[in-house]
Order: sequence, then structure tokens, then C-alpha cells
Amino acid sequence: MIKLIEEFNKLKQTPIQGIEVSIGQDFFHWNGLLIGPPGTPFEGGKFRFELIFPSNFPASPPEFFFKTRIFHPNVDSEGKACIQVLSLTWRPNISISCVLNSICVLLREPYPDAGYFNDASTVLRADRLTYERVARQYTANFAK
Repeated sequence: MIKLIEEFNKLKQTPIQGIEVSIGQDFFHWNGLLIGPPGTPFEGGKFRFELIFPSNFPASPPEFFFKTRIFHPNVDSEGKACIQVLSLTWRPNISISCVLNSICVLLREPYPDAGYFNDASTVLRADRLTYERVARQYTANFAK
């Protein structure tokens, strides 16, 4: 719990541009808002998210869920983001700022071969321009 309090305080003292966080139903559930990064199909979109921390955090990583629908190869149908920092490369000293910055990088640079096998990954592999058009359409429809 001490690590969670430290991480939350760090984010409040040194916020990440385009990201806001707040405590949800308890300290193990954080809510947030991410503004889509410039130059991406998500630009200007308002994406709500939830970070869920296990009771043994930081020994185990949190889970990141988009609560706003998003068309992305590294986000499953439930909104769960698939990023290496929350799975294969997780270490207890990784900060939540690092996790949130990794999500922003993922929006700029999707990885269709390292995510979920969903429609977005199929479209991105076949035609990046179509992927970007559909992602922009989802952003306009769901991330207002």
C-alpha cells in the first residue's frame, strides 16, 4: 500500500501531459483520463481507463483497462491493454508513470504481432491507412 501511495503522489506532483488519475472505489482501483496523443488516429479523444492493482503490488503488475471503446491491436474486447511492461518485463521498481507513458507510446506505435489477434491487428497488418481511418472513426464515435 505504501508503494501505491508513493506512486499516486508522484503522479500528482509531476503529472504526465494528457493524463489525469484519481482514486476509484479504493486505493487498489485508479480511474483515469487519457487524451489521445497528437499525430495519432486517437488525437484529441478522451479515453477513460482503470488501473487495477493486485494485493501483492509491486511484486505483481497492475492491469490497465480502457473503459472507452478503442480500435487498437493491443487492446482486447474488454479493454485490457497488452503491453510488455505489464507482463514479460514487469519488475517491482517500474513506476506507474512508466506504465502510463508506455500506454501513450502504444497509441503512437501499435504492435500488431505482439498483441491480441483481433480485427484491429488484422486490419493493421493488411493496410495501415485503413486501420488509421477506422481508429479515427472509433475515436470520433466513442472518445468524445
